[in-house]
Amino acid sequence: MITALERFRVIDLSETVAGQFCCRLMADYGASVTLIEPAEGSALRCQAPMAMSGDSLVFRHLNHGKILHRLRSGATSSELAELAAEADLAVVPAGFDADAIRSVNGDCVIVEVSDFGTDGPYKDWQGGEMIVQALSGMMNNNGEAGRPPLFGTGQRAAYAAGLAAYISAIALLLARDKGGATRHASVDVAETAAAMSFPYVLQHAYNGTDRRRGDQEIPAGQVLCRGTWVCIWVYPFRFSAMCRTLGLECLIDDPRFAEPVTRTRNWAALFDEIQEALVDRDAEEVVRHLQDAQVIAACAYRSSELAQNPHLEARGFWETVRMEGAEVQVLGRPFRMSRAPQQLATEDEPGARKVAG
Repeated sequence: MITALERFRVIDLSETVAGQFCCRLMADYGASVTLIEPAEGSALRCQAPMAMSGDSLVFRHLNHGKILHRLRSGATSSELAELAAEADLAVVPAGFDADAIRSVNGDCVIVEVSDFGTDGPYKDWQGGEMIVQALSGMMNNNGEAGRPPLFGTGQRAAYAAGLAAYISAIALLLARDKGGATRHASVDVAETAAAMSFPYVLQHAYNGTDRRRGDQEIPAGQVLCRGTWVCIWVYPFRFSAMCRTLGLECLIDDPRFAEPVTRTRNWAALFDEIQEALVDRDAEEVVRHLQDAQVIAACAYRSSELAQNPHLEARGFWETVRMEGAEVQVLGRPFRMSRAPQQLATEDEPGARKVAG
């Protein structure tokens, strides 16, 4: 099977989620990717959560399908030069000596992935996801009025930066093949996080105001049905339909909710009424009835429920790979190609063998 990126060879020298996710995407779509680890192993091998075996599930997620090469203790530049000599792409951390690669392979595209870039007053900073979310302005907009800023769970900025690095790498590789001279790109997670908070940055640019935590700007709320949370969007033109569907016709003419302005002012009270009506109802049934009435609603699934999600299952989202002698279910591809599908490697295939340094 021909894969989209099979003609490219990649070396992954990164130590971060962003860098290793970039290279995971390259591997997913057919590139031969070698993760080059220091003698003590990648720092991400210690990142929780851990499997029963003690292995990092984050490291496993980011690196299946790659060749693993651990440098010898006290490795010399010649070892790296040998690995870089035939690479089309190198993904490297901040401060990496790119000339060490260019001296042996001038055509190699180099994508530098870091927390804060290589210039500016924060260039020497190190920080995790919470730090970059705080600096982006997004944390200050999350949470309830009068409470501290709220950290958004997960490593969303890191994964977004990894995707940005992947796009940069593909663009440079295609440009190189057409005679382009540029061989270097840099991506930093802090800038990516700031770019993701654009609605509130633009709000200030346009009218000089800051969004306040707790402002009810989105016509939505959550209620706990029988064991599962349901998110409901209550747009003005579907308010009456929602009330009738939930058996809450009495709220249609309630002076607190009859008009959009007063409804927004009494938003918490509205969802108190909805919560009381739905506390013993089946969540899937509630969502189905609301959607039939053209009211936007969805269950807030637990991570453990996603493996049985009928939509993901029907679309073949989940992939199975062989790891350490066992079949393991993994997250599938983030996008599909009609004529050059990705093909995940397993440890039984050459593209996934572990190579000891």
